[in-house]
Amino acid sequence: MQQDVFKRPKASLKGILLLFGVVLPVGIMIGGLASFISRFIYLIIVFPALMGVAAGFFINSIVVKEKIRSTFVLVATAIFSAILIFGSMHFFDYLQFRNSAAKEIQAQVISESGEAAPDENVQAYIDYVLVEETGFSGFIGFFLLEAKEGISISRVGVGGSDNGINLGALTWLYWLAEMGFIGWMSVAPSYKLTKDLFCEHCDTWVAEGEHIGGVQPELFKQAIELIKCKDFAGLAQMLQNDTSLPSVEFYKRTCKTCNTFPFYLTASVISSGKQGQVQSKLIMVQALTSSERFTLLSTIERKDAEPAGY
Repeated sequence: MQQDVFKRPKASLKGILLLFGVVLPVGIMIGGLASFISRFIYLIIVFPALMGVAAGFFINSIVVKEKIRSTFVLVATAIFSAILIFGSMHFFDYLQFRNSAAKEIQAQVISESGEAAPDENVQAYIDYVLVEETGFSGFIGFFLLEAKEGISISRVGVGGSDNGINLGALTWLYWLAEMGFIGWMSVAPSYKLTKDLFCEHCDTWVAEGEHIGGVQPELFKQAIELIKCKDFAGLAQMLQNDTSLPSVEFYKRTCKTCNTFPFYLTASVISSGKQGQVQSKLIMVQALTSSERFTLLSTIERKDAEPAGY
């Protein structure tokens, strides 16, 4: 019975369907909003990042709720969200293009003949121009026309071909990079979560590590040697409850609700950033046996129980 528990898939069908079902409307809405804002300003890097972060908020919530840990599913989600957001943005640009072109054509027809042309004739003429320019009508023709005219980058962001530096043939490369950035930003937090410790027996992520002590950076190599020699009593004696920054802090991580999950000893470098914020970087993860765990924790408990100055 217990063997079946550890064979659970890393992504259920329900979770996958819910994930893509949420990304679909969210991606279209993000693309539509980006299309509207880009009529006034579009900042390279910043806007794709914001679009990815916005999608990532919804993606990460589904990943946590449905306990999705499959990197393959996340990669597929990143590709899907990137194409969807990027495609939706350009499709709404296409709708705006047809609307603006129709108004310009009607205005010219009215000025020349005194009356408006039938809407179907105007739309047919727009498609005719697209076919003449690209060989395709509709959205595909518009997209190819954008690529043909090239994207221009100016001081205020990305615009048409009338201002800034035109990328020309590099427009395709720029669009590919933009989609890649959107996709990565949309799943970056979730991808990190899939790599975190997960207890298959309890079907939940393992809680954050509990601090058991730290050492100054110059003593870390000595601590590593003690771990290699299995001298966990000696390591426990080295660890201090309060260490000044920068320091190397040790934590214990295991499932709090079952006895089947391994016990991990982790170490992170803790330092102060340029603006005073505390930074943490994981530098070691070591699995301990039951006896090693007992030796380490029991020694720490005895040391903490000793009166000060003992």
